[in-house]
Amino acid sequence: MSIAPPRPPGVPVEANWIPDEQEWELATRDLEGRRQGTVLRWCSNGRKKSEYEFKDDRIHGPFRRWHDSGEPAREGVAVTGTVHGWDRWYRSSGKTSESPFRRDIHPAVGRADYLYKGGVAIRSRYFLNDGTECEISGEPFPARPAQAPPDEDLTWSPGLEAWYSELSDGTGIERNWSRDGRLIKSSECVEGKRHGKTVIFREDRLRKAHHVFDHPGFAVAAVVRIEGRFAKGTPIGWEFFDARDTRVDFAAEMVTQTEDKRIATKKRRLSA
Repeated sequence: MSIAPPRPPGVPVEANWIPDEQEWELATRDLEGRRQGTVLRWCSNGRKKSEYEFKDDRIHGPFRRWHDSGEPAREGVAVTGTVHGWDRWYRSSGKTSESPFRRDIHPAVGRADYLYKGGVAIRSRYFLNDGTECEISGEPFPARPAQAPPDEDLTWSPGLEAWYSELSDGTGIERNWSRDGRLIKSSECVEGKRHGKTVIFREDRLRKAHHVFDHPGFAVAAVVRIEGRFAKGTPIGWEFFDARDTRVDFAAEMVTQTEDKRIATKKRRLSA
């Protein structure tokens, strides 16, 4: 049986020594011995290590952990023993006994956030020490689009090289913004499906990278904006507009454009 070390200053007299984990614990237990409410833990030297909320001996509510230096190490919320919502990890400025960052995360990243739903991480975000959001490589994100609503939850997609909005419940207006802050897509959505109006702006750089921006309507050079109507994810009509905001007759323009290309090709062959 492990003998408890001398109680360090700052550790309440009500705290018990946990031999298996070499920590002091202050917890309220019910008649069945289950932890209820706030549970505090300290290292053997008296440094505060963690603070959890418990219900029936399972983590339920907010929790926090600290590095050996006293810096925050982790914070989040759990529901009946499972992390739910944002789980934030902070890098220590020195050595720590806390769990390290994943090896694929660049050392310049000072904070890693993981969004949990149903016990599964569905999204991640990374930040430099100054709070600048960045890629997992430590590369800072470009400036947030100035025209984006301040309360809009935006995420930078390194692969797409564009900002996209997150709809927590799949309902609302989903938007995409270019690296230089231009709105390039806006879609009304209901329960994760496009429903209502969708507007797509010409962005030739993304036409090969994402099918949404490779709409056949952009095959007509004059088309710079396409507006569509959707019903529960199914398109029910499209309209095409040029730079002067004039509606474009797609079929007629396609015929004209195709004929112009045919004539140009024929001339090149004759002059060769």
